[in-house]
Amino acid sequence: MKLKFKKINISPFFIIIGILSFLLPYIFIEKTNLIAKCHYIWLVYFEIVSLLTIFIIWYKIYYELIFARIDNNILYYKQLFFFQKSIKLEDLKGYKIGSEDTDFYVIINKNNKKLFKVRMDFYSNYYDFIDELKIKEIGPYKSSFQKIICFFF
Repeated sequence: MKLKFKKINISPFFIIIGILSFLLPYIFIEKTNLIAKCHYIWLVYFEIVSLLTIFIIWYKIYYELIFARIDNNILYYKQLFFFQKSIKLEDLKGYKIGSEDTDFYVIINKNNKKLFKVRMDFYSNYYDFIDELKIKEIGPYKSSFQKIICFFF
């Protein structure tokens, strides 16, 4: 079984946004002219914001834009079009997140390493693919921020 995108393939759109995001710091420096005005604190602040934006965009592309298929109880998946990996279905676990309208699964391996996310709004055969994976749901998913809060309280 192969994981199929909905009506149109959204992957080129996300890749174009990711590539254009690399131009953010250059465009910002050119248009604001903060170096000539000696506003270095603002320059550093907005450059950090630009770099965080680039990180978030590429993080989402890497973990949420997945080309996957299942053959002979082995899951083959590609991240960023060319990083192909495989894992046995017995070694998968997952967290279901969201409601019936906007749910997705975070797929992790037996070492608790996050592999990727499968989003319902990206793929047309989402439910069939999740049924085929036979994932053991292991409770609610906690983000990094939630883990820090739980650690202190």
